[in-house]
Amino acid sequence: MNRGLEEIKKKLKAFVEFEKRRDGLKRFFAFLILLFFFLMVLFALEAVGNFNVSIRAFIFWSAVIFSVTSFVVYVFFPVLKDFLFYTNPDYVETSKKIGNHFPEIKDELANAVQVLDEKNENYSAELIEAAFKNVYDKAANLDFNKVVDFSPVKKIGRICALTFLVFTACIIFVPALKNSAIRLINFNKSFSPPPKFVFEIQPGNKEITKGERVVIKVKTVGQHPKEIYLSLKPEEETDYTEKKLTTDSSGYFFLGIIRFLFRF
Repeated sequence: MNRGLEEIKKKLKAFVEFEKRRDGLKRFFAFLILLFFFLMVLFALEAVGNFNVSIRAFIFWSAVIFSVTSFVVYVFFPVLKDFLFYTNPDYVETSKKIGNHFPEIKDELANAVQVLDEKNENYSAELIEAAFKNVYDKAANLDFNKVVDFSPVKKIGRICALTFLVFTACIIFVPALKNSAIRLINFNKSFSPPPKFVFEIQPGNKEITKGERVVIKVKTVGQHPKEIYLSLKPEEETDYTEKKLTTDSSGYFFLGIIRFLFRF
């Protein structure tokens, strides 16, 4: 009978471990989802504010402390508590929970485990053994772990995976967020404010003869410049001549025979 009791307790303990593992995964996935949103907010704030080194350092270490503290309080301590619980679970309460899902053993399992644990002298050994054998025969082939519903874990796991993909895509494909993430990670470095716009120029370096027509294509990335000045210097001279470019009705800037095709 003692052997049968140990087998039942082993199954009950495995059930508790399985249940606590489910709860731990739910907390861990929920923590990751909140962490991704938290980091995205920080990156967005840095993208808008373009803070200096001191503020970035404050944000970085505050984020580290908040993230670690949240993990310890929300994930680590509960998992540790659950681990200590399922190493020595309450077999009677666990038996009642199992009995609620298996009508064939209902209260019998909890009562048998309780009587055997307490070694109640009000019952004869023969009666106890007969009662436990009856329960053991019914419970021996039951899979207690089937009682644990893992569907919530799968659902929140999918949400966590989707959140991670969106977070990663934003960092990779949104330059402003990517740059702000780099600045926050390298919080102790100074970064020049990003330019309001940059030029992409074609054809680049090119030699032409005097009087030859040339088309210079310039694409601006960023804000639309209101005025553009061109500095020209022949090779034999030392000083640049600055010319203001005018625009036509099509939005192209030009100067004399040199036409600048701007795309915004």
